[in-house]
Amino acid sequence: MAGLFAKARHVSLETRIPDDLPPIRADADRFTQVIVNLISNAEKFCAKENGWIRLEAWQEAGFLRVDVKDNGIGIAKKDQEKIFERFQQAGNTL
Repeated sequence: MAGLFAKARHVSLETRIPDDLPPIRADADRFTQVIVNLISNAEKFCAKENGWIRLEAWQEAGFLRVDVKDNGIGIAKKDQEKIFERFQQAGNTL
């Protein structure tokens, strides 16, 4: 679904995930849902023309690090902590 929305909005999705990334121990459904939510949110707030999203993953100090970056409006500093609380949203929505 996220990919279809990206195509309709002309948003490019780039992934940077090394082939040698070791397997992780995690709840696969929850992990997938978090990534889908981050990408869907990035798509929603991407620049209308030439939008882009980049998903990167790598191992750092024995942990998996995942970044989702885009060229959207961003999240105000004051809202950055609360967006990880349950049922929270930051800023104006579309």
